[in-house]
Amino acid sequence: MQTISWKNFTIRTDFHPAMPAGSLPGIPPAYNQWNPANVQVVNNNLQLSLQRNSPTIWQGQHVWAASEAVVQNSLGYGTYCCTFRIVDASGKNAWAQFSTLNASPNTSTIFGVFLYDAVGTGGSNPNCEIDIIEVGFQNQPNNGQGWIGQQPGGPALNNAQFVIQPWDAGTPNQPDWNMVKRINIDTASIPDPGDVTVICQWTAAGAPVTYYLAYGAYTSANFPFATAMKYTTPVAANSYIPALNSNMRLHLNLWPYGGPTTNAPVFVQVSNLEIPS
Repeated sequence: MQTISWKNFTIRTDFHPAMPAGSLPGIPPAYNQWNPANVQVVNNNLQLSLQRNSPTIWQGQHVWAASEAVVQNSLGYGTYCCTFRIVDASGKNAWAQFSTLNASPNTSTIFGVFLYDAVGTGGSNPNCEIDIIEVGFQNQPNNGQGWIGQQPGGPALNNAQFVIQPWDAGTPNQPDWNMVKRINIDTASIPDPGDVTVICQWTAAGAPVTYYLAYGAYTSANFPFATAMKYTTPVAANSYIPALNSNMRLHLNLWPYGGPTTNAPVFVQVSNLEIPS
């Protein structure tokens, strides 16, 4: 167990079982290893990393270990804001790892910011999960093939998504496009040092959720709403929009389907996080 303080937040990094036990998400049968040490405060940023630092050895190498930060502060309806960047070990812009233009991107690694009830309250969205942003290809090809590039009216090349869970509400193991919105973060438009800001407005149970995304570092006070990417969930998703409850927390995680396809460590830094209470 590890508890850290960052800005005005208290964060726990022990949501998953202690290593070497594996847990979801990931691929069976071992799923993923999770290392609390992979959540740190670096230069006043909250940093999550994916590194070969699990104590488990496989084929002579340490198994990749994921990271998760669970913010303990109470939540509320309103505007959630997160500014993050994908960086290398030295803190420099590394968005090319997730670029749809890169011939060999990291298709297996996922960075997520989401609201989640670990206890589970039942109902159509059992864990009350609202994914503010998920960055990555979900271990899918980035060439328009596979389910991840087949959203009607969506970008064939894409590298992120907004989601109301369950993602397969219509048919098990098939994306329900009322719940999933694939987007393309244009990595060429991201200014150095690589900041992207996402906003999620969640106002009530059963009410549409509105997402925004802009390139650059912003707070909710100076966010460029008029020019940002915008998406509002359709009416068909309303019954899955959860009510606020005391078990819900904001989670940030970085995890792989087995290991990063680039075979290199991945780092994500969060410079600003705003939670209504």
